[in-house]
Amino acid sequence: MHAGSATVGPVLAGICCLATTSGPAAGATRHVPSEYSTINAALDVSAASDTVLVAPGVYSDVETRVDGTGFPFTACVFLKDGVVLRSEAGPGVTTIDMMGQSGIQPMVIRGSLLTSGTTRVEGFTITGAPASSRGTAISFSALVTFQDCVFRDMDAGESTGAGAALNGDFTIIDCEFVNCVANAGGGLYHSGGHLEMIGTVFRNCRDKAAFLVGDPPDVESAWIEGCTFIDNYSDNNSGAIHINTYDGGATVIGCHFEGNTAEDKAGALGWGNAGEKTIEGCTFVNNGVVAPFSEGGAISINGTGACTIRGNTFYANYQVDATFGGSTLEILTPTTFENNIVSWSSGGNAIRSTVVLSAGCNVYWANSHGAGVPLAETDREVDPEFCDAANGDFTVRVSSPCVEPNSKGCGQIGAFAAGCGAVTIDALSWGRIKGFYRGGRER
Repeated sequence: MHAGSATVGPVLAGICCLATTSGPAAGATRHVPSEYSTINAALDVSAASDTVLVAPGVYSDVETRVDGTGFPFTACVFLKDGVVLRSEAGPGVTTIDMMGQSGIQPMVIRGSLLTSGTTRVEGFTITGAPASSRGTAISFSALVTFQDCVFRDMDAGESTGAGAALNGDFTIIDCEFVNCVANAGGGLYHSGGHLEMIGTVFRNCRDKAAFLVGDPPDVESAWIEGCTFIDNYSDNNSGAIHINTYDGGATVIGCHFEGNTAEDKAGALGWGNAGEKTIEGCTFVNNGVVAPFSEGGAISINGTGACTIRGNTFYANYQVDATFGGSTLEILTPTTFENNIVSWSSGGNAIRSTVVLSAGCNVYWANSHGAGVPLAETDREVDPEFCDAANGDFTVRVSSPCVEPNSKGCGQIGAFAAGCGAVTIDALSWGRIKGFYRGGRER
């Protein structure tokens, strides 16, 4: 599957079908604050299929309760299974702000044992967790959805998941994680189920913006599509995403990684241990590793499970210390590597691989220390002819060797098709580019 394909993750597809066929029966709508003074007051009287609709404003009421796990927690919101919590006017004007108030195990939003599959949170800014706490923590739950939410300005200290710590099955759509800091998973920590993440932005988060860690005997899996990772950082490895032991496999498709850094390995994406691994139709721009002996400026891959890296564009990724090479990729597990553009890597060989890649139809260009791997018969060192890389447009000219008829039977090479030359097209924003992946059309 190449960039521009109409692709929907397995769980999201199921949700779409359910919504157009049998969907849950409509319940009561309870208004905050006109009918109920606090969000929790409205949730307490709600039943599955009800909606709690929240007017614009800042909501900071805090309570301490014993939840379904039998442990006490302090939070602004205690979610109720099957109830939709929705703002009237979106996260720009509707904030759940804990304002640093503390208590027993404090966090802004708490949920557990949400098993109906219909619990949703839509349209809030979530912030103000006290130091060494989290914005959201949900455990032992099935298919909870967050949509159009902003998680910002939180520090979990030595814990994980400052923005959201999630255990179970979750869908995250069109959300943002901004300036969130933790020991690992500054924006998001996930384990114990399936994660579906679409159109979500991570910016200025550390350590590891998204930390996805398998916890056997659970069989975790993930589908990450059309997401954007900008200027995230790790003081060890994986500045943007770290995925480890997702036995059910994971796919990262149509995502954009830019300006992410790590001290050790994987400036943007680090992936290890068991599980099938797919990275397709993504762009990796100016990601790097900055400590001595570090490698994998954009990606580091190891472990077991089939790995496919296909149809991606790599531009200006780097390493500070060229001792081992791998200024763009470090590949330590058998991998299919095809139809990628690897260009303008600096600091060392573009690729360091301890295995023989199943490679072909790749274009390499202007890498300061060369490709670093033997070129396959269908690989070429040739200018990909980007339309305007300096301004973030990685479409290519119609004369490019990365599109037919010039790609010599390889089809499209890199993440984007022709966008300039004989074709008249205005400059692409990343929002429009993500739209191409999410249905193959502009949104």
